[in-house]
Amino acid sequence: MAEKKDAAQKTAARKTAGRSVKRAPKAKEIQIDYPREGDVIPSGGHYAVRIASKPHELVEITFDNKKWYPCREAVGYYWFDWHPTKVAKVTLVARARNGQRTTQRSAPIKIQVAS
Repeated sequence: MAEKKDAAQKTAARKTAGRSVKRAPKAKEIQIDYPREGDVIPSGGHYAVRIASKPHELVEITFDNKKWYPCREAVGYYWFDWHPTKVAKVTLVARARNGQRTTQRSAPIKIQVAS
């Protein structure tokens, strides 16, 4: 009887072994490091948005899915010098491009610009 129980446990373990292994999510090719989700940024000043990305010909950022702005590369990151003037909730998205082809977009980051 104990042998049957052991065999059943081994069979069950084999069936679930493949499903119980959690795989790490695929690393994003591009992501906005700063600001972070939910951050409050003061209006009327300067804020340097930092974007981590593999090397690309062009990295751009958009605010509320409007115009795309090119970012500069320095010290291993891409940067956008932002001067927010309006108090508002803003969604930032970055994208990496090689020529005319967009390779990947970052996850959207929602922040608040406050006075």
